[in-house]
Amino acid sequence: MSCGNCHQQTKAFTDGKALAVGIDGIAHRRGAMSLANMLWFNQFNWDGGTFSLEEQARGPIENHDELHQDIAEAVHELQATTL
Repeated sequence: MSCGNCHQQTKAFTDGKALAVGIDGIAHRRGAMSLANMLWFNQFNWDGGTFSLEEQARGPIENHDELHQDIAEAVHELQATTL
């Protein structure tokens, strides 16, 4: 599942749903935030709980309700990808 599943350009970089749905079909407690104009923000998530785009990107990867993948495993899979 890619970030683009929940952050669709045609829907202002959201999924158009009240609650985002994760990799196992589990509804999240929040909706997918728009990713438009993120350069101008200094806090991320609905609650302002993260302070950098790098930190924000890691959260959904490891979150059980979203992608629930170990970050080291995700890095390994990406490094194993060939063109």
